[in-house]
Amino acid sequence: MAQRDDATINWVPTGHPFPKVLGHYLSFRKQATGRTTASDFQDWLIGGQLINKASTAQAYCFPLRTTEFDLTARTVPSLEIIAHGGWEGLLEATGGQDCFLPGLAGEHVCLVDVWLVGYLTECARQAGQRPQELLVLLGFAGTESSASTLLYVGRSVGQHFGLLDTDDLPTASFEVFYRYLRRSLALGR
Repeated sequence: MAQRDDATINWVPTGHPFPKVLGHYLSFRKQATGRTTASDFQDWLIGGQLINKASTAQAYCFPLRTTEFDLTARTVPSLEIIAHGGWEGLLEATGGQDCFLPGLAGEHVCLVDVWLVGYLTECARQAGQRPQELLVLLGFAGTESSASTLLYVGRSVGQHFGLLDTDDLPTASFEVFYRYLRRSLALGR
């Protein structure tokens, strides 16, 4: 879901365990040669009894979208690099882009959520608040429950690519990858 009815941007993704999804999708692609679609993947998840609910299988397709990581267009070797994670996996997932540049509203929700986790975790600790409260207060999520989903996905993606540490704080890679956003905030843009 990229847009709400009131045309404000919604940065709350469909909840999914990112590294687990990558592992399953890589296995699917290795086993089901020639089949790459989200629908094929959902069938494979349910048919292989890896997932027992259609809604969960559908949620696992969130990072496959062209507006996220476009995984259905990737080769198996590319997926292996992405699934391995770290900086190299991030570069592969972003087509070599070593600096996050905001695009259209509702695109790259997972990467925006990583930034929100890292940035707001720092802010929340300094303000003595919980990150969920800040996400709702600032309008990035409508409820604390949806804020928790945003944090879960952002944390999962961020730790997978080495952008966040285990305390959800930014790493040196985070600072490099999100340097444009940090600079924009510092300039008040």
